[in-house]
Amino acid sequence: MIFAQFPPLSKTGGIIMNELSVAAIRGRSRGALALDRVERLYLTLLRGAVLVVATIILIWAAWLAVSSIYRITRSTDSVTERPVSVGAAELEPAKAAGAADVAKDGPVVATPAEQKFFQDFVGRYYRLYRTKFEAFRRSEDKRLTRDEFDDNFVQSTKRMESVAGSPATFNRERNDLEALLVTMQTAADLPAIRSKLKEYQQAQRRTVEREVRRTRTETRRGWDSYSTDCSNWYESPMGCAVNRQVSVPYTQKVRTTALPEGIASHTQTFRSMQDRYFSLLEERRSQAASDVNSERDAISIGNAEGWAGLSTLLWALGGFLILMFFFVLIAIERHQRTRVTDRQQATMS
Repeated sequence: MIFAQFPPLSKTGGIIMNELSVAAIRGRSRGALALDRVERLYLTLLRGAVLVVATIILIWAAWLAVSSIYRITRSTDSVTERPVSVGAAELEPAKAAGAADVAKDGPVVATPAEQKFFQDFVGRYYRLYRTKFEAFRRSEDKRLTRDEFDDNFVQSTKRMESVAGSPATFNRERNDLEALLVTMQTAADLPAIRSKLKEYQQAQRRTVEREVRRTRTETRRGWDSYSTDCSNWYESPMGCAVNRQVSVPYTQKVRTTALPEGIASHTQTFRSMQDRYFSLLEERRSQAASDVNSERDAISIGNAEGWAGLSTLLWALGGFLILMFFFVLIAIERHQRTRVTDRQQATMS
């Protein structure tokens, strides 16, 4: 009834209304399409970002797995102390170093085999000294017997005490002494060592004047307040005059003959070479032990870091699965949106 109050639209008016409706629909469609394009762009960027992050996490997880397993499987027992040695050329300077102290408490309980080795070594080492070093002895120098040489340079008795009851210690001592003999034989023929020995043998003694501080005893007259060897000792001042012995320091010039400064005898050269050998050997052995301990500590730390890396690996895999879940959601949403768009296009056509 209400509609009857309005006159019917003319044909022209109906066309205009239809055109306005189509224009409005087209305007809304263009806006929706623009929003759809922007939304698809953001979804594409989000999907690419998820893929990049997921790939990085997957590579990181693989590296964690490999490195952690490698660290865990390493054992400190696999680290052994490297052997050390001293070369003959290193004894050329022949600078005196701290001698190796081989004395230990305890009775000598060396086995016959150990005793035989030390006796044989002293004999071979003494022959080396006689042929390579004592050949440069001066006429005033003392000639060492085999036992004197042993007491001065080898000390076989103390060495036998140090290795008694310990085959491992004996083997180590035997290897060190055998290496010492070979190194000293090689070093004795080096030009620098032979030059030092010849310089000592041919050196001329010079008269040297030096001052020596000495003391002499003199008798001096003095007062002793506790003496009673005089009359009236009890009167003031108490005591008596007495003679006393006094040590008086004085300097005296002494003339002696000596070799030029810096020249070492054949025994001093021999001892300095031997001492340097043991000093370098002990220094390098300590360094090797320190390197072994450092490497073992590094392996232990690596084991702990490996287990921590496996724990981090689990978190990384969890993060990867979460990202993949979001990626699946984005893929499903994209698939659904594509289907809706296809249907709309089919309807409009």
